[in-house]
Amino acid sequence: MSQYYPQETVRNYNMRSAPQLTPKGHNEATCLEYGLLKVPYEMLNRKFRTTIKRLGKPMIAINNLSNSIESAIPRSNQPLPIAKINDKYRGLTKKVEEFASSFQDSIEAEIEIAKVLESRAEYLNKGVNGDEQDIDYFRRQRVCRLLVDHLLRIGYFETAQKLVDYTAIEPYTNQEVFQVAKQVEESLKRQDLSICLQWIADNRSKLHRLNSIFETEVHVQYAVELVKQEKRKEALEYAQKYLQNLGMKEWKGNVLTLMTVIGAGPFPGDTYRKLLSDDRWTELIEMFRAENARIFNISTLSPFSACLQLGICAHKTPYCTENENSRCIVCKELFDFSLGLPYAHINVSRLICPYNGEVIDESNVPMMLPNGQVYGENSIHELKRGDEIYDPNSDQHFALRDVKRVYIL
Repeated sequence: MSQYYPQETVRNYNMRSAPQLTPKGHNEATCLEYGLLKVPYEMLNRKFRTTIKRLGKPMIAINNLSNSIESAIPRSNQPLPIAKINDKYRGLTKKVEEFASSFQDSIEAEIEIAKVLESRAEYLNKGVNGDEQDIDYFRRQRVCRLLVDHLLRIGYFETAQKLVDYTAIEPYTNQEVFQVAKQVEESLKRQDLSICLQWIADNRSKLHRLNSIFETEVHVQYAVELVKQEKRKEALEYAQKYLQNLGMKEWKGNVLTLMTVIGAGPFPGDTYRKLLSDDRWTELIEMFRAENARIFNISTLSPFSACLQLGICAHKTPYCTENENSRCIVCKELFDFSLGLPYAHINVSRLICPYNGEVIDESNVPMMLPNGQVYGENSIHELKRGDEIYDPNSDQHFALRDVKRVYIL
């Protein structure tokens, strides 16, 4: 077996040789890169477990054939049954070759995912601890990656792909996860459970570890569809096959409602009507999104949304109001987005001139017009028109002598 899988192959891609990340360059924004490494890690973990299951049956068959050959060899001085042993040996050789081929394919697939994980670790390390040029390039790409992630979450796959192609960041996005999710969601929208059941089969072990009820709900829906087609006997057989291993605590909710529907048909009432309505498909889609995020440890809130909300909070004050003429970015453009978000915690306030954006301080003292509008002294000189002062905010003119100095205590 060593001729197929030399030890150097495994050693070259041992993740212990991946670059170590030092905490010196880490900050709050780096925490948003959790999904950059966690998703390929979960994919590698799933591939490893799938490989174990895939190779389990061939290994049992090889062991059985080996034992059969050993039992066919007589223990005394009797002649060997060459023909019988030869047939079994051919079967064993064939099984070993099939196992070797399957094992090699699985190893190559795992190595490919491990390379992706290693590449992303190097990319993150370089972006955090590299030189100024590398860090600046990484931060620019980060904005695009966060946008792509957000677009994929809300279903704009074509737009996300165009941005990926334009910025060349495909190796650092989790498109594969969301593309599979897209296929499952589209099948559920068509009221087709086949692709969803295949997804469950691929992720069954992780769903069980998460104590997920999604698989049970999908089997319930499959049986409900059979009931809708007046195939109550088939629905009962399906329920017996896939729901018989449920624990006593799991026999509740939609499972019990399904049993009633199968046995006695639709009953009046919201509980039965809800189970048989088309709204159930929307619930399954929402449930799938939540379970898919749990499997790959994808945060419920996209990193882009977190950054956007944090930025809005940094500018939001108790005095923010919707005003398209304001120089405040929250008041002018983002007031609707700021609703419900907390205010910024500011220990030292700064006054900004609404005309030129300069800081109002002792070298640029505040001056107030008769209408209450306050500008910096530098702006007053720019807005002076002879003996008058022009207010661009209200489009009014005032006598220069009416401008007053403002003192802030």
